[in-house]
Amino acid sequence: MALQHLRASVANKRPAPSGMSDGQLAINTNDESPGLFFKNAGGTLVKIGPVHVGTTAPNASPAVGGQAGNSKGEQWLDTSNSRYVFKIWDGTAWRTEDGEFVNASGDTMTGVLAVTAGTAALPGLAIANDPNTGIYSPGADQLAISTNGTERVEFGTSGVVFNDGGANYDFRIEGDSEANLFFVDASTDRVGLGTNSPSSTLHVQQVNANGTSSNEVARFISNTAGGLRGISISAPGDTTAYGKIAMEGTNTRLGFWTGTTSDERLSILGDGKVGIGTSSPTTPLQVVGTVTATTFVGETITTSGTTTTATLIASGDIRATSFNGGALAGMRNRIINGGMDIAQRGTSFAAIAGGTYSLDRWGWQQSGAMVCTVSQSTDVPNDTFQSSYKVDVTTVDSSIAAGDYAVVSQSIEGYNVRDLIGATFTLSFWVKSPKTGTHCVTFRNSGLDRAFVKEYTIVTANTWEYKTLTVTGGLITAGTWNWTSGKGLDLFFALAAGSTFQTTADAWQTGDFIATANQVNVMDNTANEFFITGVQLEPGPIATPFERRIYGQELALCQRYYETGNMKFWGYSNAAQNIGQQVAFSTKKRAAPSIVKSAEVFSNISSISVESPNVNGILVYGTLTATGPAAYSMDFTASAEL
Repeated sequence: MALQHLRASVANKRPAPSGMSDGQLAINTNDESPGLFFKNAGGTLVKIGPVHVGTTAPNASPAVGGQAGNSKGEQWLDTSNSRYVFKIWDGTAWRTEDGEFVNASGDTMTGVLAVTAGTAALPGLAIANDPNTGIYSPGADQLAISTNGTERVEFGTSGVVFNDGGANYDFRIEGDSEANLFFVDASTDRVGLGTNSPSSTLHVQQVNANGTSSNEVARFISNTAGGLRGISISAPGDTTAYGKIAMEGTNTRLGFWTGTTSDERLSILGDGKVGIGTSSPTTPLQVVGTVTATTFVGETITTSGTTTTATLIASGDIRATSFNGGALAGMRNRIINGGMDIAQRGTSFAAIAGGTYSLDRWGWQQSGAMVCTVSQSTDVPNDTFQSSYKVDVTTVDSSIAAGDYAVVSQSIEGYNVRDLIGATFTLSFWVKSPKTGTHCVTFRNSGLDRAFVKEYTIVTANTWEYKTLTVTGGLITAGTWNWTSGKGLDLFFALAAGSTFQTTADAWQTGDFIATANQVNVMDNTANEFFITGVQLEPGPIATPFERRIYGQELALCQRYYETGNMKFWGYSNAAQNIGQQVAFSTKKRAAPSIVKSAEVFSNISSISVESPNVNGILVYGTLTATGPAAYSMDFTASAEL
């Protein structure tokens, strides 16, 4: 049988298998896309040859009427991008050759496979379809990697260089969960560990949310045991003056040096002791030399009713302008009789009326149906105190009306609080309340038009608790204040307060207020007993231990406002003549006091007169009934209360 064949000369025109017999040949004689084809037994067109050479795939644009696509096993030498890549169509895609390099005879090559040195823009060993990305040699004994025509990494005999030539290209190493484990910011010449925006020459940031087991950011470990090992910081070229942080021994001492190697400034021992000027401190803080400070602050910590206060011990002088923003020694406390020890008026006041003084300097204010007994109690929080102020509810007021209130108060003279204008101060006290929850303390001015309310919380009922409240910024000048011998500041401890006297806490408010709406009602049960003692108001943000003044001093402070006394005189004169005596007060009074006489005893005197009293004392005289001896005695109280 004669050979059957088809023939065409149109570029990229392949015969359609449907028009061919099995085994029939087809030939395309076109110079651009020559080809020899046959139809196999499976009805598929197969190209026999030749290998297509060109920048585009064979039959990429089939002619009209020609068969589209490629046949399995068809070959193509791709000359695009100035590279020669041998490819074979596997029925679905063009595949490049994968295997050993062979020479022209088909034998496996031996020896060196050489490529041209190339450049960054045109590397000798490049990526297919990306000719400006690859590996090249910029010089003898050098190898470099470039992308997009720019060198990124260079390997030479002296080292490995990233970003050679100072180009502005960053470098980054990723970790398992941190994208910026190591980052070089070329634009700022900074290195970041854990950050891609370093803010200093070396910026170390927590690597991830969990960090290490101890949440460390960095750790420096020396392979040398014992001795000093650490980090030094110095100016370029300076080997004598520098700073150093070093650990000595098996983590027994951390030292800080400045100046030279022998100038250790600070040591921290393994047990937490700190030494300044010494490497072997024996106390929590030991300083060798002179200490200069504007403020010393000792933190007070209270746990389950036990107070612990930091202590400052010195073998030499302590020189300071103030302690806790107040006096260097004594008279820090602006509250008089804060320990409730002085009780000139008596120790128990049943059914006490509102506006009545009880224990010295302490008043009881109330409005409402409640009835209480106020007394000096021996129920105290610890051995520091021997007295407390007790309020015992005898008639309840279970429904506090808008205008009702119950308050323990002390009024402070203006002279004694003027220095608290604009100066932070702290109130501390011990309290025992039958009610858990919110209680309030108020600071009010003399004009009743400014008030500052602070809340405190009773955690456990009928248990002594220590409280501290700080008023940041201190007193203000807005409103009506008396900064001299009149009432300067009212201090209120609220036990109940109606809505008329309620406001918000922690700010100076315009008006007359006592508490917030959160204030509990201590007046709601006849079993309720409220105690308070150790009241201290002092400058500064820290509550220091209660200032214990000697009894005579505390009594004298009370007597400026209230004094009890006794006077006697006797003599001889004619009938109808006056006889008398000048009586000096134990303490000069705040103002001319009001005098109340009692327990008078007359002998040959018809009447007694008290001359208008002044701050220093009184003149008492009487008229004789008959010529002869005469005598008189009396008890008195002199009150100059605020």
